[in-house]
Amino acid sequence: MTKRKTFTREFKLEAIRLLDSGEKKPADLARELGIPRNRLYKWREQLLAKRSDGVFPGHGRQRGTDAEVAALKREIARLKEENEILKKAATYFAKQSLKHRFIADNQGAYTVAALCRALGVSRCGYYAARSRTPSERARRNTDLLHRIRHIHATSRENYGAVKTLEALHAEGIDCGLKRVARLRRVHGIEAKRRRRFKQAYRARHSEPPAPNLLDRNFAANAPDCVWATDITFVPTREGWLYVAVVIDLYSRRVVGWAMHRRINLPIVVEALAMAIEQRRPAPGLIHHSDRGQLYLATAYRDLLKAHGMIQSMSRKGDCYDNAVVESFFSNLKNELTWHRSFETRDEARRAIFDYIELFYNRERLHQTLDYVSPVRYEDSRVVA
Repeated sequence: MTKRKTFTREFKLEAIRLLDSGEKKPADLARELGIPRNRLYKWREQLLAKRSDGVFPGHGRQRGTDAEVAALKREIARLKEENEILKKAATYFAKQSLKHRFIADNQGAYTVAALCRALGVSRCGYYAARSRTPSERARRNTDLLHRIRHIHATSRENYGAVKTLEALHAEGIDCGLKRVARLRRVHGIEAKRRRRFKQAYRARHSEPPAPNLLDRNFAANAPDCVWATDITFVPTREGWLYVAVVIDLYSRRVVGWAMHRRINLPIVVEALAMAIEQRRPAPGLIHHSDRGQLYLATAYRDLLKAHGMIQSMSRKGDCYDNAVVESFFSNLKNELTWHRSFETRDEARRAIFDYIELFYNRERLHQTLDYVSPVRYEDSRVVA
């Protein structure tokens, strides 16, 4: 029997914040969240008060300059423009045809005259090359490049060549890894850079920890048999935003989350409560975490016992015993937070909600799941 979908207040609130932000069309947002569009409007009426934004752009006048200063400024701007062109064109210099391709790809940002001057290409030669009929292989490469760029954008610039290839295969496009890697390299398509893991804090506690029942065996045979949880933090200009998540090891889906300005007991309790409310697991579920004080708290342990959960904990100071959640946090920071500067905690909350519920759970390809998303993996197993 299919379980009825339930949504927590936090989920509804973040969905409405994303709706009000205007970043996505209501129909697209509802489809990605898997709910009817009218439910979004109903939630907004129930949960949100009216808000208004006061944005008053300033007005000013440019000061006049003499002819000499104006000429110097134009020259500096020209040199700066050519510098930017040369930096972007570094991978195109091997062949003349690649220089022509670079000019075509960037003529929306710079004038053709500036591009030709920076690359040492005559405008007549460039236009003559443009007028030639492209070969069949060149046309196929152009079509493939269009799909690669589309996948790069929809993956939020997070996929490398391997996942891009898997996404192309999922669309029914037959091509090889070397070809995809070459087109990405030549056209400067790169995944966001990775950072090495750093331990955020050391747990201090007096309560005896639970045994390590997983022992780094992160495979689960069915949904809601093994959950793993942890906490991380995200910097904003207002201060830290702490994020707690609960992940189902069967599908790697984030089934519960909470975000607070302080690291305290409510954040882990709310994340677990969301997971319980949305999934309603049967007794006997294994709940794995590190040895942090919050997971050793009496109130938290009582909540686990009340729902028939069996507590498991990592060995002291060993982040690899909770590698799945650590990997999720690494992806969250590499693919989202380390490439953005958040003015407020609320802005960070919206971005993290979007990442978890719209991208990570529903769209992002997982190598462990044979390159499908967690939601699609669960749905395919239900159908099977």
